[in-house]
Amino acid sequence: MTKNPSPLGARGFINQLAHAVTDPAFAIVGTNDGNVQWGRNLGQGTANTATWVDLTGENAVLPNRPIMDVAFDAQSTLVAYAAIGGFNQNTPTTPGHVYQVSCSANCATRSWLDKSGNLPNIPANSVVANPLRPGQVFVGTDWGLYYTDDINAAVPTWQRHEGLPHVMVWDMAIDRGFTTLAVFSRSRGAWAWPLPIDAAADDLFADGFE
Repeated sequence: MTKNPSPLGARGFINQLAHAVTDPAFAIVGTNDGNVQWGRNLGQGTANTATWVDLTGENAVLPNRPIMDVAFDAQSTLVAYAAIGGFNQNTPTTPGHVYQVSCSANCATRSWLDKSGNLPNIPANSVVANPLRPGQVFVGTDWGLYYTDDINAAVPTWQRHEGLPHVMVWDMAIDRGFTTLAVFSRSRGAWAWPLPIDAAADDLFADGFE
């Protein structure tokens, strides 16, 4: 899954693995040496049935920096997101911290788009899409939690959630019932927030975490 040979030598490893919301037989992984790979036919009960496709594209578009997290779009097994660590100065020709990949069937072809929009130039550590509201994506960064209501915009507008301290967000999770977003921070504990279903439900977000 990592680069071969990895520029990090024996220190190349998978940072995150995520299964698709719509079908757990699909998965995506990100590595600390800049790779993203997409898999299908997982969990079939038979060894060696999974097929993996390297989506990295030699980092021609995807920044060659640590892939801190990966997540599928909540409505598709052919659209996914990557949260990128480091800073734009590390890869000046491929800046950005949130990228979206769109695949053809079986990811025979794929294209990457920078969806960082107005995000600050700080490491992104976690990414997840809201299964209840198409287009809404959350990103955990070194400076807190951000969200966009339209990830498919050419240049998404990200808003910072001011109810959460200015703290590193290391990970996020959504429960199987799609009711709650859990946010795990460094030094400030875990926070939980009801997932919005539509624009009216955004008032829940405005009320802050519990």
